[in-house]
Amino acid sequence: MSRTAARVCLLEAIREAHLLMPLLADHQEMQSTVKQHEGLLSGVEAVAIEEASADSDAAALHSLGLFWSEGGSGGFDVRSPLFGPAPATPGWALDAAGSHIPWALAKAEDLLLQAESASEGEECIDRGAKRALRLYQHAKFLALKHHDVAAVRRYRSAAAVAILNQRKELAAHALTRLSYFFMLRGKHQDALLAANEALAHRNEPLAHYIQATLRRSLGYLKSAPQIRAAEQQLRAVKGLLPSKQLESSRETAVAELSLWGKAAVQGSRACFALLDAARVLICLICRQFFL
Repeated sequence: MSRTAARVCLLEAIREAHLLMPLLADHQEMQSTVKQHEGLLSGVEAVAIEEASADSDAAALHSLGLFWSEGGSGGFDVRSPLFGPAPATPGWALDAAGSHIPWALAKAEDLLLQAESASEGEECIDRGAKRALRLYQHAKFLALKHHDVAAVRRYRSAAAVAILNQRKELAAHALTRLSYFFMLRGKHQDALLAANEALAHRNEPLAHYIQATLRRSLGYLKSAPQIRAAEQQLRAVKGLLPSKQLESSRETAVAELSLWGKAAVQGSRACFALLDAARVLICLICRQFFL
């Protein structure tokens, strides 16, 4: 085994051990054993990081990039007594666009890019796809921390890198999540554009939901055929949305679009089936656009 391969194996073993720690924490019988060996893997982790950092081979760069990516985006949040305190890092760093992000994420993105650039053929494509996935994970982590500018940049970068490396499904997923992120922030035009981009690559149920609901709320449904199309689009994603709240909103939207579609064809009497006074008024107003 080459020195690089040995370094990669050691770092991969440490990375896997970190990911197993939450499972060990759930087992009462294991906790006393873990405490008896406090700090056992701390030295091994330090050696693994030091050795991998000294290697310029693409495989070592990639492995170290994955290590810092998972550690920096919350994957190692459960620090077992086996590892002790987390490795010391500078804390924060500026990314290429001037946003402050955790140092570990900045380091990971730099290493993963170096590894991809130093690779060829299928290996390059595989490492590029993994870099796209890690960028997506970074985006989700930063969005939860309200680092919005940095998160948006990584959602877009994840999609772009995924497309370059023949992963259209991942690109569509990243753009869909970007669209949902924009919608939560009240940026509805940006959300609609991102949903449109996502659907250009793959049929994502959440993107269909966002596209239909935003076209409705932004006033883009101006004819009976457009209303029926939006209604069918929402019906088609029944049971496929990621939360019960979204499913409930979808059902409400379908019911209202169905009645508004009838109002467009049958006249004002259909509006009164809405019962709620505010919705009846909205329906009557909307009815004027379909005359």
